[in-house]
Amino acid sequence: MKKVFALVLAIVMIFSAIPVTVSAAESVTTISNASELAAIANDLKGNYKLTADIDLSNYGTWTPIGGSTAFSGTFEGNNKKITGLTVNTSSQYGGLFGNVSGTVKNLYVKGSVTVNMTSSSATSVYAGLIAGNVGLFGTVDSCSAEGNVTATLSCSSSSFIAPKGNVYAGGVIGNSSSFYEFSELSHKSGTVTATAKMTNKGNAFAYAGGVAGKSGATIVDSYNKGDVSATATASSGETNAYSGGISGYGKNFATSYNTGDISASGTTVANAGAIAGYATGKSTNCYYLSGCATKAFGGYSADTAPTATGLSSANSKKKASYAGFDFDNVWDIVQ
Repeated sequence: MKKVFALVLAIVMIFSAIPVTVSAAESVTTISNASELAAIANDLKGNYKLTADIDLSNYGTWTPIGGSTAFSGTFEGNNKKITGLTVNTSSQYGGLFGNVSGTVKNLYVKGSVTVNMTSSSATSVYAGLIAGNVGLFGTVDSCSAEGNVTATLSCSSSSFIAPKGNVYAGGVIGNSSSFYEFSELSHKSGTVTATAKMTNKGNAFAYAGGVAGKSGATIVDSYNKGDVSATATASSGETNAYSGGISGYGKNFATSYNTGDISASGTTVANAGAIAGYATGKSTNCYYLSGCATKAFGGYSADTAPTATGLSSANSKKKASYAGFDFDNVWDIVQ
């Protein structure tokens, strides 16, 4: 079975389902309603498969699955949809999944995620429609999201050592320190906003990305259509803002595309890029709608600047514009 996701007005991705892989001794729990979905929090190491679309519109405010203890099991979305998600929390983690060290794949989520945290000590907040944070051995693949993500931290620390306040917001995932490559992720619509405020002392860092706020892994075959903004303010100290169409701060990027408007506000660093606010690696065959940002990459650490190609609206509708894109198995053009 194939999944289709719209990109801009013209380009789509077709994702193939990836089957659950578990040993014969492991059992898989099927999920078909909101109550069963919420019950995953009772066994964060389990293996799960979604067998029906779930509408959470009447559920109320959702409690993210996994927090200080991450979800370490497997969640097979089975190309089903979870809609009506509403997360409104003052804790660190926001998303359908708050914190993931296991696997989430083949899932579509539509809704809104709002994290608004006030702290008197240095801390970080994570927000994404699929997952707020993905740990070192976590994976999120072939997932699509639609909706607004807003993450705000107001920190009043007076620590002798200058504290840091970090905000990570992404259309799909807020932050990832995973070793693994991320592929076929999309944010189809909605805004992503990260705001870090240090009201006393210390340094503020805001990371916002259409797909991921910050990622240490390669991102391939992914796209964003929503506007993205990062803002960092401080009474005294650094203010660092990174905003990107695919990732606010990331490593390598390949065969990916952005159309959302990108902006960043910070006095120390204000890096906004159509693909990434800052890249530590390289970019291969990445594209963006011309005019969505002043640069393809707001900053980079490599000896050679990574590159991406801006396309006009007319050229964005032509397969010939996208060198390296697999139009047989992954992407397609629709009019």
